[in-house]
Amino acid sequence: MTTTGTREPMRLAQRQARAIQKATEQRAHVWALPGRPGFYQVRSATDAAERYVVAVEADGRITCSCPAGGYDLPCWHAEKLRTRRIREARRRRQLLRVVPS
Repeated sequence: MTTTGTREPMRLAQRQARAIQKATEQRAHVWALPGRPGFYQVRSATDAAERYVVAVEADGRITCSCPAGGYDLPCWHAEKLRTRRIREARRRRQLLRVVPS
């Protein structure tokens, strides 16, 4: 029996892995929104005029206003912000080691 035009739905882990890969490949910048702590902006990969708002929620979750984020699915915009926050935390820790007390 042949099935044409049907695909198995992507599992959450697969979506997460794809979002991580795309975030690594994309040369997009994450801008902090002035006067709105915890809110950032990332350009769409397919439409340069389109920007999505990526937010850090009170519980630490990262949400995005892109179509995938609207369905609470992993997206590369949120992943890009997550990696930025990890880099910034590493820098802060390194600075704390360098600064004499």
